[in-house]
Amino acid sequence: MRTRFLKVSLLCAFFAAGVFVTGCSDDNGYSDVDGQSPVAELKTTHLQSAAGHDFTIEGTLTDADGISAVRLTCAELFLDKTIDLIEIYGEPKTSYNLSYKFNISKNEIGEQFTVKVTVVDIGGRETSQDVLVTMDGDYENPVFVKAPGEKAIVLLADGVTPTYTLNVSVTDDQVLKYLEILIEGLPDYSPLRVMADGKGELNFSKKIELTNEVKDYKMTFTAVDNTDKSTVVKSVLSVSELQDFEKMYLADTDDLTNDVFGVPMVINHTGSFQYKARYYNKEEGTQIYFLPQKESFEPVCFGLNLEDKDKLTYASGKDGVNPIVLETPNVYYEIDINIKEATYSLKTYSVVSFQNWRID
Repeated sequence: MRTRFLKVSLLCAFFAAGVFVTGCSDDNGYSDVDGQSPVAELKTTHLQSAAGHDFTIEGTLTDADGISAVRLTCAELFLDKTIDLIEIYGEPKTSYNLSYKFNISKNEIGEQFTVKVTVVDIGGRETSQDVLVTMDGDYENPVFVKAPGEKAIVLLADGVTPTYTLNVSVTDDQVLKYLEILIEGLPDYSPLRVMADGKGELNFSKKIELTNEVKDYKMTFTAVDNTDKSTVVKSVLSVSELQDFEKMYLADTDDLTNDVFGVPMVINHTGSFQYKARYYNKEEGTQIYFLPQKESFEPVCFGLNLEDKDKLTYASGKDGVNPIVLETPNVYYEIDINIKEATYSLKTYSVVSFQNWRID
């Protein structure tokens, strides 16, 4: 009887031991399914950013046994982040969509960094991938340094085919892709695309012949960079008879794009087709021109007739006229022009007498 009891006891102990062995699990009580390492499919392993900006690491993480955590580390960026999925969700996840954003310090001076992404499953198995972060991110739109204003005017002249010289300059903080130019209404014209050839600056100049008639042409300029950010400038090119321009500017320098206040200098519109400038002349022999547009000597520049220096005239650019020359230094000049009558006059005032000059 005792022997039979002993056999039954040993048999029960054996089955009990068998159940314990086959019920294998990890320390957290989660059972393995396939015992394989996690799989990480990152959206990209190269991100572009910059100081003061952020980057986002994205991807799909999977593991049949269950993902317990994700670690993201980069000592140079002081990045040490652990995403504990069990703590967040109360259980491991067989699939997890990673999207982690990190902001780079605005004082960062490094050029590139490597972020290690490590996925850990419930069995302690790991999969790691490196993400390269380079500091060449493009966050700025292209900038037009030079472009036509809202309205560009070409004046008709007897026996002369009207022309307009288009000058455009564009820059980008990284790399430009192209500049596209559309001029509506020109015969046999299609949009022109000028490639930047991987440079951060593009300068374009082209002389355009127009029909000898009063007409407006709509112009659209589109600059696009390598990340497809774009800037658009619109203008109207107007071919017309001589106009009573609302504004007129005095130009005493060739550089009209240096953003210096008062260059060129706006002058008074005193009557129909009449303008008055009051100008302090520092040096002997100062050359001046008059412009109805602020940004360029084209398409209309008023100066002296090439054959008759007593007569005011205009041309498409200053090469077609002579400058008005101010010979006396350290005095104030009063300059009156009448663009319809093609006349001009000069008067000088000392600095002392100018203080009593009536401003009209």
